[in-house]
Amino acid sequence: MLKKVVSRAIRLRGYIEQVGEEDFFGICLTVNVCTRGKSLAETEQNLLEAVGLYLESAAKENAIPKWVPRRAPLYHRLRYISIWLRLVFSPPSYDAQLMSRVVYA
Repeated sequence: MLKKVVSRAIRLRGYIEQVGEEDFFGICLTVNVCTRGKSLAETEQNLLEAVGLYLESAAKENAIPKWVPRRAPLYHRLRYISIWLRLVFSPPSYDAQLMSRVVYA
């Protein structure tokens, strides 16, 4: 008997920002997974890997509906909005990046 595979689209939102010299913090607000790195690129790679592992674990447990979304605390969601506003209305000297990706799990 064939097992039916059902996947759903999940929009991942998050941000990465510089918090010190060669120190970046990244968080995925959708599943409340965070990481650090020495550059924007490294932090983004680390964050995508961490989120991938989280979703893989959820899929193995057949618990995607229970594990996603697992929203980040309000502080981080407000920080996301703050970074978005700063990126839209200020010069591009601010070292941060917003993330929005769609994955299927």
